[in-house]
Amino acid sequence: NLMIQGVAGGQIYQANKITNYQMKYFNGNGIINGVKDILNHWTPGSGVNDQPGLKYTDANGNYSNASSFYVEDGDYLRFRNVVLGYTVSSTGIRNITRNTVKSVRIYVSAQNLFTFTGYKGFDPEIGSANPLNSGIDTGIYPQARTILGGININF
Repeated sequence: NLMIQGVAGGQIYQANKITNYQMKYFNGNGIINGVKDILNHWTPGSGVNDQPGLKYTDANGNYSNASSFYVEDGDYLRFRNVVLGYTVSSTGIRNITRNTVKSVRIYVSAQNLFTFTGYKGFDPEIGSANPLNSGIDTGIYPQARTILGGININF
C-alpha cells in the first residue's frame, strides 16, 4: 500500500530567516547560533551576493523588511504512507499450528517516510494555529516520521 502526496506551484514566506539570518548573536568572537548560509553574505569587493550584507545594526532594514528574499519554492513530493506486508499461506500455518491459527500477516508501516523538496525550511507542508498565517513558515515543528511493525494472527 502506498500513498504519495505533493504540491506544485506553491510559494512559502520563510519568516524564520528574520531571526536565523541576522547577525544579532554576536559575542565579540563571531556569530553564534547562526545558519551556515550567512557565511555567503555580501561584503564590499567580495563578489559574493547570495545573502544581504550582515550588520548588527542594519540601517537599510535588510532583515526586518518583507522582501522576496524570504520567499521560497514550496513544491514537494512526500511518501505519506507506505505499508509493506506479507500474508503467510493458510495451509502452511494450519499444518504447523494444528489448525489453531487461521492466518498470519507480517507488516511494516511508515508515515512521512521521504519528502523530496528544494525548500530550505523545516517542512514545506507548513501549518499554523492562525489561519491568517497561511503560507508563512514561522517555525512550526515538522511532521514526524513514524515506522511501525506488527504481526496479525487470526485464530
